This record gives sequence, C-alpha cells and structure tokens, in this order.
Amino acid sequence: MVSPLVRAIPPAVIALMQQDHDAEELADRLVQCARQAERLGNARFFLDRPPTRQECGEVVEKDSCGRPVTRAMKLGKQKHALVLQCAEQVLKELWPAPFSIEQRYHYYPNARMVETVSKKEEARLIAESPRIGIAENLK
Repeated sequence: MVSPLVRAIPPAVIALMQQDHDAEELADRLVQCARQAERLGNARFFLDRPPTRQECGEVVEKDSCGRPVTRAMKLGKQKHALVLQCAEQVLKELWPAPFSIEQRYHYYPNARMVETVSKKEEARLIAESPRIGIAENLK
C-alpha cells in the first residue's frame, strides 16, 4: 500500500529535487516511510499483523461532535502522523530548501487563484467562518 503522500508529490517538487538528487530516490524513500508507518501502526495494536475487516469497523471512540470514530479511522490518523514524521526527515536530508508539510491553501474561486495560509491565519479563518464552507476553501 502506497501512501497518498507519495502519489501527491507535485511534479514541480520532483523537478526541483532532480537538481541535487534523483526523484526516484525521493519516491523510494517516501514509500519506505509509508511501509514503516504501516508496520509500526499495526505493531502497536495487532502484534505486526494487519487488522481484520471486523476490527477496522469497530467504533473505538466518539469525536468532538459525537460522531463515531472507527478503529480504521483512528489507526489511519496515527499512521498518517508516522509517515509525515518520516517524510519530513527524508526531505530535510535530501532537500535543504524550505518546504512545508501539509501546507494549507486558500482558494479564491472568482479569481481562480491560490495562496498559502499560515497556521495562525488558518486558525483565524476557521474561527471567523461558519463551520461549513471553510473546509472547501482550505485544502
């Protein structure tokens, strides 16, 4: 299973990476991160085996809105955090230029323009906006 993080590498990033490192090396290292996160995530709860379909579907908690959170959802979030930590280390090693992990963007549909948003600005936009709608503009 390959992380969506690996598939989401923009071609521009790959082009920049080719200046100093092979893009294939970056992709290979990120795939290793995804595999490592998969192993570590499963090892914590299932002794190195993948969870069964039934285990994945079990509700293990409720979110802040009272909606059920399945084991698959919780495990997915934990694996996502693990793969991002690893990816950040790989990028620091292979690409000393500034980069951002999980950068937020604000999309202006009328202007068809996108701008980056800081974590502080993201929090301000969320606080000032209705609960529904802001998620579509911050991607």
